[in-house]
Amino acid sequence: MSLARKLLIGKGVPEPSFLGYHNDAVDRTVYTFASVSICRNIVVVVSHGDGAIASTSSLTVDGEAISLVVADTEAGGFTRLEMWSGVVTTGNATGNIVVTFANGENYCNIAVIDLGDVDSTTAEATDVEETDNTAMTAANSAYGAGVGAAMVNSSSATCIWTGDLTDQGDAGASEGALSVAIGTKVAAGTLTATANMSTSTQFNSILATFR
Repeated sequence: MSLARKLLIGKGVPEPSFLGYHNDAVDRTVYTFASVSICRNIVVVVSHGDGAIASTSSLTVDGEAISLVVADTEAGGFTRLEMWSGVVTTGNATGNIVVTFANGENYCNIAVIDLGDVDSTTAEATDVEETDNTAMTAANSAYGAGVGAAMVNSSSATCIWTGDLTDQGDAGASEGALSVAIGTKVAAGTLTATANMSTSTQFNSILATFR
């Protein structure tokens, strides 16, 4: 980030970066993703599915709990997509991410994002959408960071993102595919993100902005 940009707004500019996808296709109640890349201001996206879908009971990063930002259970009740965020104080570059469910799930995908120099890991605004290729919108401050995620109940699906965020590719495990997009929007206003999956089977998507 340039000095000019810092002087322009008087504080750091969030420049989120993608740290990776991880998946586990085994039926479990507790999923441990060991020794993955982590950061201080972190977002973890969780996608999972089962015939009796469960909310995540807790999510820890390097032993520290982070908080739920936004979530959506697809109308049919087979898939759920969640975004969690928080500050990890351990200072480690790698650590375990542990996702615990109320009951066993068929699979779990996660995506890990470094929010960069945000003032807070509490979201400014959120949105959810269960119709494929339909825009989500969320209010953003100047130089605000955005994180979007989408999933379907098909492990081979791919996603194309349009709008204000940059596509970070796709990951799949068992029945489910996950895709995320991230970015920074310079002007205050409304951040827009649209996920277009190659199949719309039990689609859901979520969006959050941070500053």
